[in-house]
Amino acid sequence: MLLVARHGFCPRRTNIFVDIRPILDLIRIKILLDCIYQLITARFIYPLELLFTATLLAFVPYVVLRGPFNRVARLLLTLRSAADRKKPQR
Repeated sequence: MLLVARHGFCPRRTNIFVDIRPILDLIRIKILLDCIYQLITARFIYPLELLFTATLLAFVPYVVLRGPFNRVARLLLTLRSAADRKKPQR
């Protein structure tokens, strides 16, 4: 995401499926957590519910939060580069 913010791409114009590895990592973690939860509560694993819940919990927050996080990162990178330019050279 910092790469997207650093180069100034608008989150609406970038394709979220270009690098799907972060989403797949989140889905794997969510599947593991939901599997443990289902075993504890229902003592059985419901595969379709597992896939639906894990995908929903990984994909929706990624898409919703990507834009605001990129804007904040771009702002911080801009402020840091402006501060670096203002420092006196020795």
